Amino acid sequence: MGVQLFSRTKKKVELAPAGALFMIEGRQILEHIDNAFIHARDVSEGMSGALEIGFANYASNILANSLQEFHSRYPNIKLHFKSYSPSVLLDRLRLGELDLIFSPIFDPAIYEGCFIREVSRVSLIAVLPSSHPLAGKHYLTKKDLSDQSLILACTPDSKIGEDRKIIDSFLKAGYHPEIVDRIEDIETILLMVAVQMGSPSCLPTLRFRSAMIDAGDVTVNDLAEMWYHDEIEYTALTTNGRNDYKNVIRHIREHPLGSMKLRNVTCEHLQAYINEKYFGEFDENGKQLKHAYSDSHMKKQFRVLSGMFKYAVVPKHLLRDNLMQYVRKRKKPKPVRLFGEEEDGKVHTISNEDYKKLISHLTDNEQNACFALPVQIAYHTGLRAGEVCGLAWEDIGLEGRSLTVRHSLYYDTENKCWELKVPKNGKSRVVAFGDTLAGILRAAKKKTARR
Repeated sequence: MGVQLFSRTKKKVELAPAGALFMIEGRQILEHIDNAFIHARDVSEGMSGALEIGFANYASNILANSLQEFHSRYPNIKLHFKSYSPSVLLDRLRLGELDLIFSPIFDPAIYEGCFIREVSRVSLIAVLPSSHPLAGKHYLTKKDLSDQSLILACTPDSKIGEDRKIIDSFLKAGYHPEIVDRIEDIETILLMVAVQMGSPSCLPTLRFRSAMIDAGDVTVNDLAEMWYHDEIEYTALTTNGRNDYKNVIRHIREHPLGSMKLRNVTCEHLQAYINEKYFGEFDENGKQLKHAYSDSHMKKQFRVLSGMFKYAVVPKHLLRDNLMQYVRKRKKPKPVRLFGEEEDGKVHTISNEDYKKLISHLTDNEQNACFALPVQIAYHTGLRAGEVCGLAWEDIGLEGRSLTVRHSLYYDTENKCWELKVPKNGKSRVVAFGDTLAGILRAAKKKTARR
């Protein structure tokens, strides 16, 4: 290189000033080479570059939620945002000025040739002056708005079909709304509503917020379907757990309560439904028509109904209060036995004598001997059958006299197969055991090793 990189003495070797500078810049060069490899790979895999994204001015909250995870996963892709009206968004997408758009879809046929994916559903809401007679209502029906002068939040020529969607919903219900104007800019509409321009005392405005649902037409069955889809279907519950919720919803669907409009449901209706399930159904002569449900099933009924009506309040804003908070759980009267000490239906634990007889019976028969160890583990630790069947030798610590429950075996009734699942809370637990079980496990492990 023609320069001195090191300074040598009898005791040590040091970098010369030129060497120190060369080391710094050399490291930077190597780092640039590494980054170049990474960027080249990202480009080849489509993980680098820039996206031109367009969105409607009232879809910014949906946009933020959808793109937050994308940006964290692909930080090398630059995102450029443009806000336009829905009709302009479509035009710029077709011209290639935008790579993707976030826009309400009223008529999919208008977007022919474009790839469409639903990222959110939004409710149809009305905006009114604070002094309007309908402003105090929590929700409005099409009947409430049928005699009002409406401004529609849409393009004047309904380029993307938005006003047809809204007007058709009124016509199907038998109402003919008076449309006084069509304005695309939301801020302009809000200003006009605030000052009550264009109408003697009211100027409701229809715009979109966050399933095109008219709260006045929602039934309890509709609420159950929405709640299950949004809150249960895509959770980490097992198939059997989801089926438990479906079973409760099926009971609600088969009951007259399910077909009731949500706006007509009171806590008295819900209490009557709960009472019927707790105590059974009787005719006027006192003859029992339907049997009462078990306490475990009634806990599920309460859990589902409470979740549904809480969901109706937040985030759906279909009700002001969760009506289930006023519904009381019932207690079934327990039969009093005047004679005898045993109670019907009580579960009794196995005695030590019966346990020894069972183990002896299993071990004496070679075909059944394999069942002895699971029974012994369950007896000495109190584990459930599924937890015992989910154990592996690495879960058992013979020296520390403890075992770790990490999985549980259960039968998936929908897929007709056995599966291992993690505990409901997602955490494992440690269970201690004594010398007796330790000796049993040591003998079983040696026998397994010999095999």
